[in-house]
Amino acid sequence: MLEIPKLLHEHATLPPGLPVIILIGGLLSGVFAWLSAWFLMRWFKSTEVTALRPFGIYCLLAGGAALAWHLLG
Repeated sequence: MLEIPKLLHEHATLPPGLPVIILIGGLLSGVFAWLSAWFLMRWFKSTEVTALRPFGIYCLLAGGAALAWHLLG
């Protein structure tokens, strides 16, 4: 969003068709970000805590390994 004014200001120096591609890319990325957030919220709501259990175990193991490496290394 912060770069849009720069793109509009430099519109004359951009290759033809690039502003349209930038606009379509921005719109599609926004739509797919919304869809993925919607899907993940529904999935986590339906599976509750069991969906995050593997990630929690990974965090504990990775944290323990990092702590051991720090203390022993």
